Amino acid sequence: MIYDDKYYNCLHYAVDKYQAITGIGMDLYVSELMTDKDNRKINPAKLSQFTPLDTPVSPCFAVMRGATVHAGVYHDGLIHHLTESGEQAIPPHIAQLQHGSIKYYAFYPT
Repeated sequence: MIYDDKYYNCLHYAVDKYQAITGIGMDLYVSELMTDKDNRKINPAKLSQFTPLDTPVSPCFAVMRGATVHAGVYHDGLIHHLTESGEQAIPPHIAQLQHGSIKYYAFYPT
């Protein structure tokens, strides 16, 4: 997979990875975010489908916040994500060093 900020970024990858693991698509709930950094929009009504978690459960959505916002999927003790360098699966403590704080979210579509 090749990273492209507008056409296939970390969020596109996270949506695909989550669906590959669970069979559940979340793209309808994050579609406004699945574009380049300059055009991303948040729809709070759609984000209500995501429940914050105190500790990660496998699988769940991982949002990393440092200099920029970055997304991935926590699964089997690793955060799977896509960067300009390619696909990575790293332990959360390494992701935190590279990308800042991490918040985990369960996805419960209605």
